[in-house]
Amino acid sequence: MGKKSTRVCITGGAGFIGSHLVDECVNRGMKVSVIDNLSVGKKDFIAPHIQSGTIEFIRADILDPYLLKVALGGAEVVYHLAANPDARWGLEDPSIDLELDVITTFQVLEGMRKLKIPRIVLASSGTVYGDVGTLEVDEKYGPCRPISLYGAGKLAAEGFVSAYTESFGIQGVICRFGNVIGARATHGALYDFANKLRADPSVLEVLGNGKQAKPYINVKDLVGALTFIADKAKGPFETYNIAPTGATTVEFLAKTLLKELGLKKTGIKTGDTAGGWRGDIPQSRMNSRKLADLGWSPRYTSDQAVEAGVKAFVRDLRSK
Repeated sequence: MGKKSTRVCITGGAGFIGSHLVDECVNRGMKVSVIDNLSVGKKDFIAPHIQSGTIEFIRADILDPYLLKVALGGAEVVYHLAANPDARWGLEDPSIDLELDVITTFQVLEGMRKLKIPRIVLASSGTVYGDVGTLEVDEKYGPCRPISLYGAGKLAAEGFVSAYTESFGIQGVICRFGNVIGARATHGALYDFANKLRADPSVLEVLGNGKQAKPYINVKDLVGALTFIADKAKGPFETYNIAPTGATTVEFLAKTLLKELGLKKTGIKTGDTAGGWRGDIPQSRMNSRKLADLGWSPRYTSDQAVEAGVKAFVRDLRSK
């Protein structure tokens, strides 16, 4: 799907990952439409493309069938990124992942079926595997047993893509992300740390014991993987892990941010629990050999992704 005439629709395209994917697709000469209700995403992230007329932007909720149809019209591939961005939100409102992960995916698939759009690339997550300790999981691992409503929503969305693939001939590609890091972050540990330091630069509180370790992928690497997979995946239904080998601790992330901000005197205060909150997976490792065999591997290791991502994030903060 990389030829210049390709038209793509990116749901959630004004968000952290989505806006970087917009950049990538525009750079590749694709015609891009974006639908985003800006509940989390920011128009500023894609404003240069809107102003130059290189993309079509529809500010709307995916649950609006008319405007969703407008956004999807003429697309050859849909990158479905719109979802609940923060796993913790489900603890406050258990319905949020049902609505923002599952029903939105159903609406997109229904729109694609009616408009005869052939391919969807779904943004999923390593959280679908559940808490399996330091076991390095590949795409064949199962049964998946998510421990957060966020993970459950992602797994249910995958199920709908699988069913539509079989029932209606839509090609489905599932991409399970590791932790994503980089400029424009609107949620996640790095974003939370920055907000805490803004309120009190003398100490940085870390939820959990700081030893939680997960694979981090730089957002620039991630969007490169997404477009590569959209080009190369051939089967009617494929699933790919997108993450480097190994993992990085939350403590390393915190220290890297303090170093980049020049906060030499700021202390780090950790808790005594393995996870940061209920549903948080303390340890995660992902095997991305299937994607490597297809011909793509990340530029950065997990630690390198954190270092480069923190630099980009801080540079972005200072530019504002």
